[in-house]
Amino acid sequence: MTIMSQPSLLADAPASIADLVKRINDDADAKTSARLSQAAANLADRRITLAEELCARELSIATATAKTAAKAAKDASKTKAQIAHADADVQRWQAKAVADEKRITNPHGKVALTKKISARIDYALYGMVAVGIGISALNIQRTVATDGAADPLAWLAFGMEAMVSVPIVVTMVVASLGMRLGRSFNRKPFAIIEGLLLVAAVALNVLPHALAGDLLASVQFGSVPALMAVSVALHGFVSALLSTWTREAAVEASREREITKLAEAYAA
Repeated sequence: MTIMSQPSLLADAPASIADLVKRINDDADAKTSARLSQAAANLADRRITLAEELCARELSIATATAKTAAKAAKDASKTKAQIAHADADVQRWQAKAVADEKRITNPHGKVALTKKISARIDYALYGMVAVGIGISALNIQRTVATDGAADPLAWLAFGMEAMVSVPIVVTMVVASLGMRLGRSFNRKPFAIIEGLLLVAAVALNVLPHALAGDLLASVQFGSVPALMAVSVALHGFVSALLSTWTREAAVEASREREITKLAEAYAA
């Protein structure tokens, strides 16, 4: 068997040393070329990977930069808006302060402010008196109309309270009108009339229960007219005080108008 395989081995043997050398060189060149090709392929893959990493890194940096710039712009816009809002708020309070100062220092502003406050006080006191009239009317009805709705005085009892309260309201309105017009008047007759009417209102509410010996009911029914008396007395005091202030402010406003007219005449 060994003798028969020798011719095939001899057939693959080089014809000469030069052929052997050539074959060795060709094999080496082939292996070197394959290695170089593989190395080049590996290098290309590494370059591609490196390029992708660089692109991803640059994209990440660009994204972070854009986000930072956007956040900075948003913060700057927010800060600018806050500053503008604060400036507007300061200007608004300054305008209010200037307006308040004019209302206090300017004679016309004093007149307007005094009349405004007096009107609000009048409305509040009128409301208190109206509530007192309603409660007092119900108390008088309960006192006078003992038989309930069947009693003829059940509805006329409300008129009894009106006969007392309406004149009080009239005196208050007249006093308020005089104050708003800046008119001075003698309040003594008004005070006497109001006092008599309030005494009558208290008597209508308290006297029946006092005569019956019910002290608690007397206090309960008399509290409302007493509070009405306090409201009316307060209204008289406030009206007189505001009337004085209104007249003083009106005099100052008149003087200022005269000075302004003189200044305009000299300027012309």
